[in-house]
Amino acid sequence: MEVNCYEDKKAMSVRRWFESDEVFILYNFSDGVLELPLPEGTWEKLLESSSEKWGGNGGIADDRIKSFSETKVNLNPQTFVLYKVRK
Repeated sequence: MEVNCYEDKKAMSVRRWFESDEVFILYNFSDGVLELPLPEGTWEKLLESSSEKWGGNGGIADDRIKSFSETKVNLNPQTFVLYKVRK
């Protein structure tokens, strides 16, 4: 497990893996939209807490991302997004 805190942005990320499975969660605790880094790989969104499905105003994070060294994810205020790596 790997946890990163971005205190200046009021954000956090958690990366968890076991054998070939891997998930990555980005948390935005701030009152504004943030751009946060995503690890390398092909990621598929499993859940975004600000989506209309969960009673939010609509998610803005991409559903599928092919991430390279500097790829960023947009995240709504006071929300989180969960991605799973696609092998």
